[in-house]
Amino acid sequence: MGGMKQRCIFRALVWTWFVVAVSLAAAEPEQTAGTNAFPLTRLSLRELAGVEVTSASRTEESLLNAAAAISVISNEDIRRSGALNIADALRMAPGLNVAQINANKWAVSARGFNSRFANKLLVLMDGRRVYTPLSSGVHWDIQDTLLADLDQIEVIRGPGGALWGANAVNGVINITTKPAWETQGFLLTATAGSELNQGGAFRYGGALATNLHYRVYAKAFNHEDFLELDGGEAADEWWQQREGFRVDWRPTPQDLVTFQGDAYYGRSGDRLTLAQPTPPFQQSVFERARAAGGDALARWNHTFSEISELTLQAYYDRTERSNVYLDASVDTYDVDLQHRIETGDRNEIIWGAAYSLVSDEVRGGYSALYDPISAHDQLASAFLQDRYELIENRLWATAGAKVEHNDYSGWEFQPSARLTFKPQERQTLWAAVSRAVRTPARFERDSLVHTAIPPGPGGSNMVSRTIGGSGFDSEKLVAYEVGHRIEPRDDIFLDLALYYNDYDELRSSDREARIPGAPGSPTIIPATWRNNTEAEAYGFEFAPSWQVREYWRLRAGYSLLKVNVHSFTAVPDPSSIGIEGDSPQQQFHLRSMLDLPHHLQLDSAVYYVDELPNQRLLGSSTVQDYTRLDVRLGWVPRPELEFSLVFQNLLDPQHPEFGSTTPLVTPTEIERSVYAKVTWRF
Repeated sequence: MGGMKQRCIFRALVWTWFVVAVSLAAAEPEQTAGTNAFPLTRLSLRELAGVEVTSASRTEESLLNAAAAISVISNEDIRRSGALNIADALRMAPGLNVAQINANKWAVSARGFNSRFANKLLVLMDGRRVYTPLSSGVHWDIQDTLLADLDQIEVIRGPGGALWGANAVNGVINITTKPAWETQGFLLTATAGSELNQGGAFRYGGALATNLHYRVYAKAFNHEDFLELDGGEAADEWWQQREGFRVDWRPTPQDLVTFQGDAYYGRSGDRLTLAQPTPPFQQSVFERARAAGGDALARWNHTFSEISELTLQAYYDRTERSNVYLDASVDTYDVDLQHRIETGDRNEIIWGAAYSLVSDEVRGGYSALYDPISAHDQLASAFLQDRYELIENRLWATAGAKVEHNDYSGWEFQPSARLTFKPQERQTLWAAVSRAVRTPARFERDSLVHTAIPPGPGGSNMVSRTIGGSGFDSEKLVAYEVGHRIEPRDDIFLDLALYYNDYDELRSSDREARIPGAPGSPTIIPATWRNNTEAEAYGFEFAPSWQVREYWRLRAGYSLLKVNVHSFTAVPDPSSIGIEGDSPQQQFHLRSMLDLPHHLQLDSAVYYVDELPNQRLLGSSTVQDYTRLDVRLGWVPRPELEFSLVFQNLLDPQHPEFGSTTPLVTPTEIERSVYAKVTWRF
């Protein structure tokens, strides 16, 4: 009852925030709103290279000129891929490893070190960080919105700590939604299929004045469970509902004010193997985990002149998760200021400061325990970046750094230096050297985790006990990158990035001498989180695009990754040195978007993913390489009406995409599926 009451209060606050925002803005004089609704479906590859991105430099620049390994997934890419959630849409980004663990969990990472909580990837939703401070990763089951309202997803492979701060080590994913003036009118969607039993969404956008636009939306879905690795039905079904709003207001031509918020509630299933202090010392349980929460964000953009602009943003985010071994709630309060100014004809400076307060409460039991139960952690930071044009229209140098202070590791310094060279208008070469850190999470400082060890041939009475400690420090990275983008013709675009990453003080689980148990008690294998691992990762990503005809486009991606890990502890936990096999060495995808006569669309995508020798399945088996084929047939008889039929995983009935290095997550087989969807705009 207490959780239901909190959810009702939070949703009431979110909608009160919406009403107040609209009421205050509606009282102002009307102004003419700007528009930016150029449809990407009509863009040539030449024009797509000029699409504006902001993640690489925290200011708008063309994709062709960005001095980083960055790719863009557009709203049209998502619609025509048939993806039903953000995690699946990310499969289209070259060099990004997206693996579905079961019906409601994913592992997503860039350039190695993948896991359910990939702790070296920073994810942003409209400027709001969704990186959880408890487990040092992302809960992908709650990162959702109405996909039709997404503007684009920018994916940076490589460190972004100099601009975005801690935990932007291997990459940054920046998910942005469209302004409210681009989503006017009604939108209804209905979806049904073999795995996604049913789903639907509603959105309405309106204008209270020519300078004031808003939208509200609601969506819900129910996903069927997948198959266990032994062929039986899994218990990983997934249900979720979500609603939200966005208001965009231009009180003057120089100001843009945005208010937005979301609230969600859902349940998901899983089968877990939990440790217990009495015989048989482990127990297999089925759970129905609960996830709930919401957020409210305000942002003000002010343009002083063509060479100076300011952005001030503040948000509040709450997440609640409850399952059989842990109940956790996290409240995040964040404020961020950024100023861009051009000093002279050739110099651009971006600087900013931010403050974040995270308050949490975690209640567990024998399997997982946090001490203290609640904590309040603060993070303060400031950054400065200077971009100078060395040779007019040819050569640019960018240098910057971010200084942060957190309650776990103290002061952190993350610098970066980049060069951009354009020998021709259609060609860009870039190089970068960067330092980034991944700061400790509360899990690594304050937790005590008991993990059941699977019994051997003669049975087993052993339990692993891993504890955190104040000695755990930040993980460090120094990265070296070079890249080349070129448009040899109007119908061809090529993008190549090479990198070498040098990691130091990576997390290790260092085992100690066994503690024999008394009669009726398990033998304990103690371990402690430390920083006794180093690694090198290197490889490249290649992403070509070809506009075969006006009605046919091909886009591909290939990535090669090598990881070498070195442990400097006497008795390491195998899982802490097995990260060499947690990400595929090779990945490839090829997507085709074809417009047919009679308003038909035929889209297909084939994905190849290499084996994962460290990801365990049943017994000693591991995740093998697989090839996935998705096909979408769309029909758009009128601009406001769309029907689509989507087939996923056509090449085999089921296959695993990821394993598990912990009994707290049970991988399942990802099944072949089909679903139909109708979208109506009016």
